[in-house]
Amino acid sequence: MIKITNLNKNFNNRILFNDFNLELDSNKLIFITGPSGSGKTTLLNMIGNIVLPDSGKITYLEKDKEYSLINNKNNVKIGIVFQAFNLLNNLSAFDNLSIAQQINGREIEKHKINSPLENFDLDKEKKILAKNLSSGQQQRLAFLRSLVLENDILLADEPTGNLDS
Repeated sequence: MIKITNLNKNFNNRILFNDFNLELDSNKLIFITGPSGSGKTTLLNMIGNIVLPDSGKITYLEKDKEYSLINNKNNVKIGIVFQAFNLLNNLSAFDNLSIAQQINGREIEKHKINSPLENFDLDKEKKILAKNLSSGQQQRLAFLRSLVLENDILLADEPTGNLDS
């Protein structure tokens, strides 16, 4: 479970969150909706430890332990699928996934890359450079990058925005 307590965040003298509280259950698919500029991406970025809140607590509860996600010194693994995907455009689909494993100090496990590529209908594109994939394929690849890392928490910003029909 992720527990947000008394969260405050201002941007450019605009209050985005004022004593905001929220509990997100584990092992659930949760959608956060709202108009543009309402703070959805900022909230995900605070949970993902990319943006720090002005004050408040963000904790990850697992079993009987509580971990602070602010400055995440507990090594809770958080995967983020960004709106802009943040793929390495001059690398192939396969290499985008394998480099994610390497950066995280793991050996390349081809079966943990090939199987998801196949499941997400990207196996025929695994040698194609990321920049040459459709936006829907790029979005699926960005999602797979987080999946192959076996994160504790997976956050996705606009996860269906560019999916192919």
